[in-house]
Formats: sequence, structure tokens, C-alpha cells
Amino acid sequence: MIQSEASQLASHLLAPRPGERVLDLAAAPGGKTTHLAQLMENRGEIVACDLYRQRLNLIEENCRRLGVKIVRTLCADGRQIKGRSEGTFSKILLDAPCSGLGVLRGKPDLRWHKSPEEIAGLPLLQKELLSAAASVTAPGGEICYSTCTINKAENQEVVTEFLAAHPGFQLLPFGERLPAVVRERFSDADGMLQLLPSEHKLDGFFFALLKRLG
Repeated sequence: MIQSEASQLASHLLAPRPGERVLDLAAAPGGKTTHLAQLMENRGEIVACDLYRQRLNLIEENCRRLGVKIVRTLCADGRQIKGRSEGTFSKILLDAPCSGLGVLRGKPDLRWHKSPEEIAGLPLLQKELLSAAASVTAPGGEICYSTCTINKAENQEVVTEFLAAHPGFQLLPFGERLPAVVRERFSDADGMLQLLPSEHKLDGFFFALLKRLG
């Protein structure tokens, strides 16, 4: 299943292990979901949540095609995940809905489909989803927050506000989790990483790794 080089990093940074219980909170169409399953050696459980049933059908189709058997889909608003899924998760991926400003070089038509008003409203949704993810994170568990934008209001500022409101979480340095081919370039990553097309020759993705204490 095809993913960009930048997109693939989200699953590597979350680094799920075989047997763990994992949540993909905004999962469709499933590229990262199936990548997580591969890293888990098809052992454990992945709950793939999305707001739209037709998009979950794509995940289920891809899982069948790839022989992935540990994914269970859930049609729900991710902001209500605590009331829709039992128990907690050791690893959570939140590839949040975003403005997509980091992938304009591959999707130039996006510039005509995003209004300033729509972009300005995204951080509130992102913070609500991140708080919902925190509510179902097991003690010692981790959240990987990612976007495909270079907008600080959707990236660093969302994470900073989340940490201020959730003192039980802290940024987790992830340099050792990066694939060896890029590790030296980003070895000083302190828990947040912004890729820039002009600097890194990759799509403009953002990643933050958050750990729940105790």
C-alpha cells in the first residue's frame, strides 16, 4: 500500500509492538492502519475509527487485500471515543484532519478548496480530538499526533496548549525510533518534528509524540 516517505514516519514514531492494543483515531483510508498492523506482525488489536462508514469500508477492503486480521473498524466521531470504545489503549495514532498545506506540491488543487475561515477553525477540532485521545490512553501509553501541514497553529500551538491543559502528559524524544536512513538528519528531535519540503525534500508533515505519565 503506497504511502509518501513522510507519511510513513507516523507509524514508526508510534512504534507499536506485537500484542498491544492500538487506536487509530482518524483512520481512513487505512494506509497508516495497515502499516501499524505490519509493525505489530499482525498480532494484537487495532481499533480504526472514522466518522464516515464509506471510508471505513476502504479500510476493511485494504485489510482483506493485505491479509490484515487484527483491525476492527468503528464508525464514530473521534471526539466521543471514550463513550464508544471500552478500555484504554497503549498506543494511539491521531493523524488529525488538517489544512493539508504541507502536501500542496502533490495536490495543488487543495489551494482552491481551503478557505481562511475553514483553516482557522481546524485547531479547535484538533485539540478536541487530542483531548479525546488522552482520555483513553493507558498509564504509560503514548499518542502520536501528526498532520500534513506546516501551519504552526495546527501543529506546535495545538501540542503546547494540550500539554498546558494535560499535565499528566509530556513530550517524548523519538530520535531512536526514526528509520536509520533519516535518523542522523533529525537526531535532535525533542518530541516534535516539522518537515519542510524546501528543507527536507519531503512533504510538510508534523509529528509530536506524547507520553502519559504513571
